[in-house]
Amino acid sequence: MPKSLFQLIREAPYRGLFLGESLQGFAVAAIATGMIINVASSTGNAALAVGVSAALSLAALAVSPLVTPALAKYTFFQSLVWTYLLAAAVLVLASPLFFLDIGTLPLSFALVFILGATNSFHSPALYATLDWFVGKENLPRAISSVNLRSGIGWVLGPIVGGLMAGLYNGAVLMLIVAASYVAATLPYLANRALFAQRQAELKARMTSEPDCVEEAVEDGVVAYAGHNPCQCMQAPVTNSWSFLTVLKVPKLAFTIAIFIAIYFFLGAFTSLMTPWSIIDLGLAKMMAGIVITVRSVASLPGVVVITPIQERLGMGRTLVLSTIALCVAALAAGLSHQWGLMAAIAVAVFGLIFYPLTNSLLQSLITIVFGEQYRVPGQTLIAFSKGVVAIAYLGVGVLANHIGVNAAFMITAVLGTITIVGMRLFTRSRWDEVMTTYNENVKSLAR
Repeated sequence: MPKSLFQLIREAPYRGLFLGESLQGFAVAAIATGMIINVASSTGNAALAVGVSAALSLAALAVSPLVTPALAKYTFFQSLVWTYLLAAAVLVLASPLFFLDIGTLPLSFALVFILGATNSFHSPALYATLDWFVGKENLPRAISSVNLRSGIGWVLGPIVGGLMAGLYNGAVLMLIVAASYVAATLPYLANRALFAQRQAELKARMTSEPDCVEEAVEDGVVAYAGHNPCQCMQAPVTNSWSFLTVLKVPKLAFTIAIFIAIYFFLGAFTSLMTPWSIIDLGLAKMMAGIVITVRSVASLPGVVVITPIQERLGMGRTLVLSTIALCVAALAAGLSHQWGLMAAIAVAVFGLIFYPLTNSLLQSLITIVFGEQYRVPGQTLIAFSKGVVAIAYLGVGVLANHIGVNAAFMITAVLGTITIVGMRLFTRSRWDEVMTTYNENVKSLAR
């Protein structure tokens, strides 16, 4: 009988894995926040600050063709442990350079790039082996726990990152994060015998099922792409660009277009939130971390709020109304010239809607409309789109340098709203086709 989420977390061996991965999630959020804050504070350049976030996605795109072959060649145990130890070693080596203020700007980009690359190898291996810890019957619950542990890092990471970003250029923060990476390997080391047994079973199957390792990796890749809520950490893992062929199907291409329009135009605010806090509002580094934390805390109950609305109003209306609400929140934040009640409410409302919208509702829309036939390319497209959009935010950062950070994200929010409302009004037949397919497939799955 499947266990509840909290039963899984309380019991070994998954308890150790959950704690270790929660610690690592906090560490990545803290170091990414710290680096972005330091770059924004030292340069006053929004594009460079956004570029630090983009480095994570650029790393995912760069190593994408290597991930599946590497995971198939080496054991999952090696991939899981080596990636974390490599990240820890890089952080330890970088810390003295930041302490001495030697090349901190280029090193900030290089450091975040390496962490993004190691995550791209680690996360699919993690998802591919989750059932080794919990059993197949508990796998859906284990995947759901990812949102919980990510939420822990999502809230605590920005606070610690903002608090420690200014302490010796983040050198102390790097050592703390390195220690967190090392601690995160302990659950894997403690279960080395389990890994050896299951890896041997997998290898034995290769005589009759030559592709079984690749299939296990693929399952991990799909689960990772579909359940990782952090926009900067999506890894479009693939050996070829064949997944793009699904865009030849008009209905599927239109579904992805909806996702990209919302994710890019409305998500520009979240990509510019740290530069906005420091450059426009003139906040100290620690307070900039608090701003990000307000957004993160507000996002946690978002799914609970937005799901009943979607069930009552329908997917199409919810997408349009959510887009309008996000636009209003971005405009309210942009018109605020100090961190006061209006700005805090705007940031909270944005967090409450944006993350559940992009990582729950739109995720559900794509998954259900694409169906089982296009499951793998659909999830890969989501990951690929997030990676490309995160890099495209560089253009918004350049725009922010010329017209102001608040003006840049207000303009993109308005353009995003016009785009979504326009798609609803002027491509009504395609929009209705997508929403009808979604509703019919939902009913089919419920039978």
